[in-house]
Amino acid sequence: VIVSLAYLLVLPGVLTLTCAENIFIPIVQYSEEKTNAFSHVIARVARGDDLWIVIDCIGQTDVVTHQPISTPYIYDLPFMLRNYSSILVIGSGGGIDVSRGLHASPRVIGVEINPLVIEEALQLTGNASPYRVPGAETVIAEGRGFVESSSELYDMIVISLIKRYGGVGIKDFIFLENYLYTVEAYASYLEHLTPEGILIVRDQTKWTDRFLPSLIAAVQRAGGDPAKNMMIIRGSISSVLIAKNSPFTLAERTRI
Repeated sequence: VIVSLAYLLVLPGVLTLTCAENIFIPIVQYSEEKTNAFSHVIARVARGDDLWIVIDCIGQTDVVTHQPISTPYIYDLPFMLRNYSSILVIGSGGGIDVSRGLHASPRVIGVEINPLVIEEALQLTGNASPYRVPGAETVIAEGRGFVESSSELYDMIVISLIKRYGGVGIKDFIFLENYLYTVEAYASYLEHLTPEGILIVRDQTKWTDRFLPSLIAAVQRAGGDPAKNMMIIRGSISSVLIAKNSPFTLAERTRI
């Protein structure tokens, strides 16, 4: 039986959440822990200007306020490609991709399976939360199930940093399949895109390398050519996979 281990360690001048892998997360403000059917431990923490929600001691989602994009990173590039009629964010967490999406679209739907994550994010940021911005919609649901039950087409679908395998360090589970990243799941996301819509998958490069073959297979299953219908943006730590049902234009490739 694998048990999630989390406890508080009081050090001089700092309160620290210690997890099973002995990863120390320094905390300036520790507010509370809550549990529900989706997670064993949710700690609301802050360090400097950073706000996080730590989930089950293995996952972390950044909690953000809605602000202009000051210094773009590689995962901001797809949002800067063009304006989008609607953006669907699967696993919206603390709201960072909802905020990015609101700079590119008048309508952003954030789908989050865990209601406590949304609750804590709103308590931390209040009216400054991207979830409070006009045009933002929040849905409490499982992401893939929401997509497959929807008849709507989206101009962009975003899947970013979503991995839940239980209460131990996630590095031990890199070779396990994830329901959100199967060939069938990708095929469903592609089916729910507008004719020029794009699918974005962002994660650490070791994970995007793991997800890439399934995405290639889904594009081929839909009749597309991965060499023309996909792009990969690689950074020093993270990478972004981008896919369409139609070939990327020269203008799109040049802009990226």
